[in-house]
Amino acid sequence: MLKSVMAFFDLVFPMKIKPLTYAMEGTKTPPPGTVVEAELKKTIRRALVLGESEGPGAAGQFPAKTIKSVMPGGPSVSGPLLGLLKWMAGYYMVPEGLALKVMFGGDLFEKGNPREAKKPERAGTFTEEDPALLSSPDALAALARVRRAQGYRAFLLHAPNGRFEGGFVREAAKDQKGVIVVCPERSRVLEYERIMRPVFGERLCVLHGGLTTAKRRAGYEKILNGEVDAVVGTRVAVFAPFKKLSLIVLTGEEDPNYKNRQDVRYGTREVAVMRAYLEKARVLLGSICPSAESYFNALRGKYEYLRFREEKPGIRVIADLKRGHGANGGNILDGAITAAFAAALGKGKNAILVANKPGHSVPLCEDCGHFERCPSCGTALVLHKASGAEKTVASPSLVCHHCGFVKDAQAACGVCGGHSMKLLGAGVERLKEEAVKILPGTIRIKVAGKKANEKSGEDPGAFLPLLYLGTRRISKIAGGAGASRPQIAALVYPESAFFRPGFRARERVFAEINHMADRLSPDGKVIIQTRTPELFRAMKARDYEVFMKTEFEERKALGYPPFSRLAHIRIETASGKPPLKTRSCGMEVPGAEVLGPVEKTDEKGRKFFSLLVKAPSARALKTAVGAALKYVAPGGKVTVDIDPV
Repeated sequence: MLKSVMAFFDLVFPMKIKPLTYAMEGTKTPPPGTVVEAELKKTIRRALVLGESEGPGAAGQFPAKTIKSVMPGGPSVSGPLLGLLKWMAGYYMVPEGLALKVMFGGDLFEKGNPREAKKPERAGTFTEEDPALLSSPDALAALARVRRAQGYRAFLLHAPNGRFEGGFVREAAKDQKGVIVVCPERSRVLEYERIMRPVFGERLCVLHGGLTTAKRRAGYEKILNGEVDAVVGTRVAVFAPFKKLSLIVLTGEEDPNYKNRQDVRYGTREVAVMRAYLEKARVLLGSICPSAESYFNALRGKYEYLRFREEKPGIRVIADLKRGHGANGGNILDGAITAAFAAALGKGKNAILVANKPGHSVPLCEDCGHFERCPSCGTALVLHKASGAEKTVASPSLVCHHCGFVKDAQAACGVCGGHSMKLLGAGVERLKEEAVKILPGTIRIKVAGKKANEKSGEDPGAFLPLLYLGTRRISKIAGGAGASRPQIAALVYPESAFFRPGFRARERVFAEINHMADRLSPDGKVIIQTRTPELFRAMKARDYEVFMKTEFEERKALGYPPFSRLAHIRIETASGKPPLKTRSCGMEVPGAEVLGPVEKTDEKGRKFFSLLVKAPSARALKTAVGAALKYVAPGGKVTVDIDPV
């Protein structure tokens, strides 16, 4: 009589736990990457086989529970994807189960609850062709290098415009199998689906968080069955379970939306590069304004740099050095902007007007200098008149744009009782008031992507010129389906973005200006109205290399990426007291710098303490974070964010 053979396996469940060891009887053992069913907390759940184990003692379990069943069809997750899971767990300092949950959610492992798909935002106009540039000798040579590359290769495409980027991606992916195209948001997914559908037809799959659970599962099933050659989607698409991957593309690779902000705080760009390395595949990072980190890697030779140039819409900086608003008859907008907009709209051209914040303005008492602050954050409260289509709060109200605190607005100063209130700043509501008042003729005004059209003069019709009005996000929907590309864009007092926390503030403003200019027609123009023109001197010429040279000099002097690695440690405590065992934690972390703790308030009004860890390399950063965490007092909720944005 033959003795039964007992083997042991480490299983990963898609939840915040480490691998657990289970036993299985028999001679046929499931290979790594196989989905199985096993009991956990008295419930039969699906898990992933990570690999064989030495036995229950390895995980401290005795006796080991047994695997109940093996899902048919063989491994669902390839060896390189398993390697990516292990890398994510180690690099982002999370349990393997949490990494698995982020990669596939419940779509491969749990039944889940089907839900309605969210309607994607309307797409813009990136799909217009750029045949002259795409057919140039330089472009054809670059395409040939990408298509013929063998094994792992990383490319950075510095595209002259979004239309070139889309066409280059399409041509690079032609006749390929196992292609992933990742977009920073769902509106761009619509664009790239239209670009890639003629190439792949029904063998193209779309993956993003707005799909129903059933549709995402159907997509995964088609990929695993070999019925799909290409996937287009948001962050989740980077984990598409191809058994053989040939090309990963990140469009708009510098976009901060690529940072996952829940559970595992991974960066999609870093994950894409690592997956391509493990898969021995190619990765193409595309952008019209690449991130400083990617450009630095290109300069070091880590990425092959594909740079294309084109004449771009010019930028004019208007220096508004007056303390009050009155340079143009008491209006916010400078006379030059008003004239340029009136001329463009009068010719039937569309335009973009960008405010530095939502709402109307910040009320300041001229008698005593008092302005209302948020009791939680300490930031200035912004007046919202809440009229018309933009009504979001009780009217009128003072709103904190950081944590959402709201209070009623009063006509008199809350300190001295004075009625001499001066309105500072130019929010969306205030610019809308002015646009309706001073722009001549009949126009349509589209505010912050809302469906409602406002009018000036007669009833609006589809033939009327359109003024897009909102914060910087408005440029992403300008020139959407059925609308021509705007001819002019103006940013009013955008310098406030420079004073936001974070060393990437200048880089992001520069990228936003480039993306806004990319939305305009070839004869377009960007106008910046500012009280601090010196801040925009380096941006006026839109010289990417000169701008990045200055950025690198400043970041190197201060020890910020790409010359270091960062981690942000967030600690929430019930007591509200600093969570460290000692006053300083940086003294005993050799080779690294620990800043903090600093008390902060998040967008939900919750107080927390923040530590910032700097180190010269990824390995040193992990060691430094581990050392810093030893100084955190027990009882707090700790979140580690590697490579914060």
